Amino acid sequence: METKTMEVRSGGQVVGTATYAECASVEEAIAHHGEAEVLSLLNGAAKTKAANDARRIATEGTKVSTKALKGLMSCVTDPQDLEQLADAITEGDMDMVAEIVNRAKDAAAVAASASASA
Repeated sequence: METKTMEVRSGGQVVGTATYAECASVEEAIAHHGEAEVLSLLNGAAKTKAANDARRIATEGTKVSTKALKGLMSCVTDPQDLEQLADAITEGDMDMVAEIVNRAKDAAAVAASASASA
């Protein structure tokens, strides 16, 4: 068994630390915590995993990371396109997101080409 410490975060800020026992086997866990506690921990972890899996399946393809969103916003500069982009992201319409981004990239390439030849 190994005692481990981890940072505890709330709202992205570290608010404290927690210490826990990490056991190398089920037998070691039962010896340390007792059978009833190990069963309770296992059932709690199974319940949490099932909820997280269901949540991931339900929202799969509808989340956009902040980094990806910043990348999208940096290449889309037309106010009308930005409004359409926000609506498409909100609605989870990734085909429309791709269309708007491609249109913005094409416009940027044309502008760069015109600027280079001027």
